[in-house]
Amino acid sequence: MKGFVILFLAIVLLMPAVFSASCNVADDSQLIFRISTPTNAHAEVYNGAGGYLEEICYNTIFGLVYSDVATVHSDNGTNAVLTLSTQTNAHAATGGYPTAVYYGDLVCNYADTIVGDDCSDFGADSVCIATISGTTNAHVSSDCVTGYPIKVCCISAVASNAVPVADAGGPYTIVLPNTTIDLDGSQSTDKEDCGVGITPCPMLDYSWKITNNGASCDPSTSNVMQPLPIICKTEGVSTVTLTVTDSDGGRNKDSKFIVVNSVAGSGALKIIKLLVNPVALNPGDNFANLDVSVLNTGAAFITTKIKLEVLDAVTSLPTTISDAVGISKPIDSAGTGVWDSTILADFSTSLNLSTLPSGSYQLVVKAYDITEVDPLDIESVFFTVAQPAAVPELDFVFIPLLALSVLAVLFFAGKKNP
Repeated sequence: MKGFVILFLAIVLLMPAVFSASCNVADDSQLIFRISTPTNAHAEVYNGAGGYLEEICYNTIFGLVYSDVATVHSDNGTNAVLTLSTQTNAHAATGGYPTAVYYGDLVCNYADTIVGDDCSDFGADSVCIATISGTTNAHVSSDCVTGYPIKVCCISAVASNAVPVADAGGPYTIVLPNTTIDLDGSQSTDKEDCGVGITPCPMLDYSWKITNNGASCDPSTSNVMQPLPIICKTEGVSTVTLTVTDSDGGRNKDSKFIVVNSVAGSGALKIIKLLVNPVALNPGDNFANLDVSVLNTGAAFITTKIKLEVLDAVTSLPTTISDAVGISKPIDSAGTGVWDSTILADFSTSLNLSTLPSGSYQLVVKAYDITEVDPLDIESVFFTVAQPAAVPELDFVFIPLLALSVLAVLFFAGKKNP
């Protein structure tokens, strides 16, 4: 019976380790400090020896990843969050204890809710990151709603500066022999520099870059809102990326594609329908339906083939999601395998998108005659993928379970050897 009680207590004590919070990153760059439990807790510095598993995380609280991580836990003169009595198993105070918690660009104050104070008293961007039971010798809670009466209120300049909105315009399509296209970034904006939703926003810095993925477009760079006409002389797809930077250093980018089609004329294939359903995949949705209709506008073809490519709207890396042999081979009513003029061919397939990371993509569809090397038409459609959130690393689960297994072995061994 004694052994059973010990085993039960071990399970209870180790349960918080299995289900504790995590900053969901591979290092400690987002970790402000740790506490022993969600409430009535002792605290420790981010790298304390106590191994506390309840974490106060910058990225969780402010909704973005703090990127200037080289000195993120160093003292910059204004970024003290709390002071602790020791580096681990510590009481907290608003000041006076020997061990200070520093983080990034945080500027922190303390609101006593008993007298009616709140974080908003220190500015609209002031956010509660934890609560403490008093101004010294205090316990800590991660609950900012029903926790302790003293709120730790912090402002992050990085989080307060809303990044600008980049809009690269488009979609951009050229049908040869036309060779020029006008890029337009005038719908980009920034609420601090130009006002909410105000366009154009000349206060932003504009930087264009074209990555040629088949089409040859020039010039490849520009630094104005509306560059001179871009000249594309060969068929294919190029990626155009606009990066905008505001006066506070906030930066954002947007990418679109320049699709350069072949010359329309006798014997051409024309993609007249291109649908992806759904166009926005939610977490857990791995498949989308693709429907394509191709019209033969000229002479007869032996058959046709369709090639699909997914282009990442950020890195422009092509990923083939079906082979070049084709989804199906349309035939005429006589079944001869000859695709006569005026025949409309419908293609349909299911796309497995489970391996694509979360992000925005463009699906490019190319229609070929089987006897041709180059596509006779290129069309594209955008879609987005939202993959499930990453599962926290298993170390915090595996170690407690291993400890429980050892205790179980000792418990049953003790029963056999009274």
